[in-house]
Amino acid sequence: MSNGNNPYAPDAFSSRQPQSGPQAPDPFGDNAPRISKMAITSLVLALICCIPPLPSIAVAFGAGALIRIRGANGRLTGTVLAIFGVILGLIFSAIQIAFIVGAAQIYRNVDRFVSQPARLIVADVAKNDPTNIRALLDPAGKITDSQITDWFARVNSELGALKGESVRGDAAMAIQEAAQKAATLGAFPLPAPLQFSFEKGDAGLVFFLPSADVVMRTMFFGADPRSLVTDIAMVTPDGKVIRLRNGGLPASANPPVPAPQLPAPSQP
Repeated sequence: MSNGNNPYAPDAFSSRQPQSGPQAPDPFGDNAPRISKMAITSLVLALICCIPPLPSIAVAFGAGALIRIRGANGRLTGTVLAIFGVILGLIFSAIQIAFIVGAAQIYRNVDRFVSQPARLIVADVAKNDPTNIRALLDPAGKITDSQITDWFARVNSELGALKGESVRGDAAMAIQEAAQKAATLGAFPLPAPLQFSFEKGDAGLVFFLPSADVVMRTMFFGADPRSLVTDIAMVTPDGKVIRLRNGGLPASANPPVPAPQLPAPSQP
């Protein structure tokens, strides 16, 4: 018997061709969509923003995840994760770049206007040469030669001969605290980020400026503060302050008041 037009004949099934084109993945089968590992990695790296290279790497992973998700024909998901990873990575990368550029600018300004003058002045102490104090701090000649030579003598007497810059730097906080205590009304201490080694111990050089605003403009905007320096001092970690002016004492210290002289009793 011929199959004819019997739709249930075996040949009718065998002659049909499978449909071509992409098939929707089975959400419960082996080809179920999965979240892109690159998208997850991008978001995680962007959130760990404290380590400088990671946000930039997050941007690269996020962009790669978006490309792979687009070409996966529905087999990969995680577009939102990848987009957030790219956006956060760009934001944190910009913040880190601005921080690095700002820190480098602050370092250059402090080195130019604080560290280099401090090295020259301390070297002049060892040579008893007032040249750099005159040129760097007192172009108007407000400090007398006797003040400078007296300061040199006091520094050499208290600290001994200069041996060089100290590589330890462990006394920086103590020097800062001592300088802060020695600050007077209208004077703001700016310690040089250096520590010098003398025969009798280490010490640091501190510049006293009129206000904190001058310090900020010096550090962030490169304003030259040297003509505004009101005083300089050599400060030791144990709190000894050897100031150029005021005989080594803070200007705010009240001078001793002499005891009143009582009239001598009259003789009977």
